[in-house]
Amino acid sequence: QSQRDSPLVTLYQTPDCPQGPTLSAYCVKLETFLRLTRIPYKKVIADHSQAPLGKVPYIAYKGQVITDSSQIIEWLTHDAQLAPDIDRHLSARLRANSLAYKILVEQELLYLMGWEGWCTPRGWALVEKTLFGSIMFPLRGVIGSHVRKLVQQRYAADALDRTPQSVIVARMEKAVAALAVLVDRHEFALSLEYPTTLDASVYAFLIRALAVPSCPMMAEVVRKHQNLIDYTNRMTTAYFPEY
Repeated sequence: QSQRDSPLVTLYQTPDCPQGPTLSAYCVKLETFLRLTRIPYKKVIADHSQAPLGKVPYIAYKGQVITDSSQIIEWLTHDAQLAPDIDRHLSARLRANSLAYKILVEQELLYLMGWEGWCTPRGWALVEKTLFGSIMFPLRGVIGSHVRKLVQQRYAADALDRTPQSVIVARMEKAVAALAVLVDRHEFALSLEYPTTLDASVYAFLIRALAVPSCPMMAEVVRKHQNLIDYTNRMTTAYFPEY
């Protein structure tokens, strides 16, 4: 869906969940940026076998295909100049803070949320149904199990398969507490009264944690911070009222 009549950009992503956004927080991040900057777009469910680099999201625009959510945002802003630079008012210090918190969100919080979705029974039940439910039996189980095994190998390489769950939850709590300090009680992240690209990452994580029931442990941690719930509700009302 778009905020204008004629889509300019085609966004390829994983399917949306009945309860809210798509399972891929990176797809949510990119769609949030498109709405923050009011770029007209349409959504298409991606065929992973046709996806550049085999992953989503990616976009198509006038015959060009761009991959990776961060690279797409950079391209839309500075190369194609389709989007306004919503970070243009940030000082050098705020840009550094933005990068640090983006790493916190994308390399710690989304990483741990991915572990819960792919490596725990409850999380996998929803992931399997959403991502592989349209595939005919018995291929569904074969393909789903193969992909899950590949993802689990990544976490096994980091020893998360041998890490006590209590330790993983403690990591979640520490990172979410830091995020709560960032958001504070201001309208947007970085304690600002206007959105930046960091808000796309922060909102993507929070709405995925709270609206899609594949990560109950992460959701419970987030719900301990009322300001994060308030932030999510404000962003949802302003930019994703359909949720």
